[in-house]
Amino acid sequence: MSRSAELRRLDAALQHMGAGGPALVDVTGEAGIGKSRLLAEFSTLARRRGAAVLRGRATEFERHSPFQPFADAFADLDQRVLRVFPSLRELLPVLQGRAEPSGEPWDRDRFGLYRATADALRRIRGARLVVVLDDLHWADPASLELVLQ
Repeated sequence: MSRSAELRRLDAALQHMGAGGPALVDVTGEAGIGKSRLLAEFSTLARRRGAAVLRGRATEFERHSPFQPFADAFADLDQRVLRVFPSLRELLPVLQGRAEPSGEPWDRDRFGLYRATADALRRIRGARLVVVLDDLHWADPASLELVLQ
């Protein structure tokens, strides 16, 4: 089954990002209709258009691990991506729940973590970053709360 109409909508969101604005897209539907495949195709398209793409996934077996989809996505960070998006250096340890960027254990409330994450993402300028989070119906409550912030 062709997903060209859906892929065009995702491409329009990507073009909006190129015009200087952020974009959030929620892909929903019944199990087995090809949402993950659509996101894979979109990721390929976004890379071809010069965006850095990070992919994370929630799974049934990790639904009690806080921020697992984000930790999965940010585990893909490499030095090239960090040079383009230096503020992302602050996110990985925090979203893995291990420590603050300073190395100290995270002792703030979850809303502090959400604000710190939003601040780091807001500081991204001049390049496009696409974060694809798949199967969020399996995500832990903290990850869902962060997505809604």
